[in-house]
Amino acid sequence: MMEDIRYTDSQDQGAPQYRREDGTMAQGADTSSRGYGFDVSAAVLKWVAIVTMFIDHTAASILEWSLESENYLFDSTALAITDGIMRCIGRTAFPLFIFMMAEGLYYTRSRKNYLIRLIAFCFISEVPFDLAFGYYRTGSIDLSTNLFVSEYQNVYFTLALGLAAIWIMNALYENMSSVVWEIILDLVVLAAFGYAAYLMKTDYDAGGVMAIAGAHITRRFRLKPVLSGVVIIVILCLTSGIIEAAAAFIALPLLGFYHGNRGYRFNKWIFYVFYPAHLFLLALIRTVIFA
Repeated sequence: MMEDIRYTDSQDQGAPQYRREDGTMAQGADTSSRGYGFDVSAAVLKWVAIVTMFIDHTAASILEWSLESENYLFDSTALAITDGIMRCIGRTAFPLFIFMMAEGLYYTRSRKNYLIRLIAFCFISEVPFDLAFGYYRTGSIDLSTNLFVSEYQNVYFTLALGLAAIWIMNALYENMSSVVWEIILDLVVLAAFGYAAYLMKTDYDAGGVMAIAGAHITRRFRLKPVLSGVVIIVILCLTSGIIEAAAAFIALPLLGFYHGNRGYRFNKWIFYVFYPAHLFLLALIRTVIFA
């Protein structure tokens, strides 16, 4: 879901990179962040996003089915409170994914390959997504019933549309001489891809694409990561209609301590594969519990 920071051929791929305050990249230890004290790396942001997403999806796929079906795993009041807490914690994930995507547009080795990977995982993840959350539409947790639910598409579709949109917006920024026409065309691009997300009924739909664009614009003007987080979360709160989205503001302290340091390098495929794998696992667990 989130792209690795790029290395040039002349750089030592064993040494970490970090982003200076002026937005440029440097090699080696991040001495610039020492003055800030505590530092949160990109690797930490990715793992926080993964863990909070898992917490959110566990509640959405298992606890909420328990409440909806009135087949309570434990006391109904405690179950509802636990579900609410877990869903609020889970609101942290998507803003972090969006922020790292905006970073990835600048640091990926190949934007084309980045987009191709997202599109591939759109289709790889769709069946696991429907198995986990299709009951919202079908009212059943039967695996065969939820094998494909066309009314709701997974978040990879939103991310792919958002990446395509900001890629085009960035090209306009680099090649247009007229600021006015650039803004007009940016709005056209954003409207087109947002409408596509709405028609496809992707997770977070047009609001998700708008939030990705907001993160890209704040990154373009090299605003502080915490300000990027504010923009992302405000857009999601205004467009998603989910009150608990405001709980995503707990992600802001993490972004406030992020200074561009990459941190430990993990295989990027872990983050791509985790999404469909954990959804499939949660669907199986729910089936076993409530069979």
